[in-house]
Amino acid sequence: MKNICTFALLLLALTIPARLIKADIVNLKNQDVIRGLIIKMDANKLSITTEYGDEMSIKKDFIATMETDDPVTLKLKDNSFYRGKLSASHNGSVFLKAYDIDEILLINVDQISEINPPLAERGLKISGNANVGGVKTTGNSDKQSFHADTEVVARGEKNRGSIGFHYNQGADDGKESENNTRINLKFDRFLDNKWYSYAAVDFTKDRFQDLDLRTSFGGGAGYQFIETDFTHISIEAGPTFVNEEFIEGESRDFISGRWAFKLKFFVFDKKYEFFHDHEGLFSSEEISDVLFRAHTGVRFPLLNKFNLSAQVDTDYDNKPSHGNQKADTRYIVGLGYSF
Repeated sequence: MKNICTFALLLLALTIPARLIKADIVNLKNQDVIRGLIIKMDANKLSITTEYGDEMSIKKDFIATMETDDPVTLKLKDNSFYRGKLSASHNGSVFLKAYDIDEILLINVDQISEINPPLAERGLKISGNANVGGVKTTGNSDKQSFHADTEVVARGEKNRGSIGFHYNQGADDGKESENNTRINLKFDRFLDNKWYSYAAVDFTKDRFQDLDLRTSFGGGAGYQFIETDFTHISIEAGPTFVNEEFIEGESRDFISGRWAFKLKFFVFDKKYEFFHDHEGLFSSEEISDVLFRAHTGVRFPLLNKFNLSAQVDTDYDNKPSHGNQKADTRYIVGLGYSF
């Protein structure tokens, strides 16, 4: 747990100077120039975080032109979407170098309906990532390990569904020392732009924790602080039913409370992705009976949609089966593909 917090705080600290290096520029019709980071724009105003750290709103009618250092997503009044960098043009318009389009588009500011609209407004969007990693050591010791994980998210206007898979296998001097699998499915129904209800089911097997199968399912409420192409922050909580079948130990089931937190954002010119998510369960029968798991790391771009990832995974069970340790920690370096 201490390693995860230290790693997360270090990466967060490194992001502070990154945003001060560059700035988006908004030129107003009265000749004023505002520098900062464009957050979003709706039908009436543009929100920008200035170099001084304050967020301010600018009426759309006052904007002459603008430019961005990094790609933004535009929604036009004809409901078309474009993604790319903006550069200044003459008053009342901008140039857009959009992805997947060879030509540079000239767009009137009045025709821009939104900048960086919520993902929910863009129709069904499929995104996710798949990662594999492993270590092989020979010589004085003979060790090997393999890791694979994937997550696929389908996002609509009101609904969001996701499926995740994690697998770890390891051997030490030819003898298996780790073997665990986790599959989780989740469905979210948005009640408004921020609040949503969810239903989730999770299946976990871990031979070396004496866990033949842990099944948990439940539901609750979640709050989406922000959800864009670059940033995701959400929390959720609710009741969950847990059933544990052990290989040698006595099986058990109980009602638990569940909480979860998810954070993803890009740093250093929006090329490197930092991610952290964790989930905890505590038994309603005994508050000290806690299950906790966390994934924290960063992805570095390699080629096209391929990336190199480095992460720390932690599984913690305060009441493990007899003879097993409470915590398992993995340090993983792998190759990934994001889409």
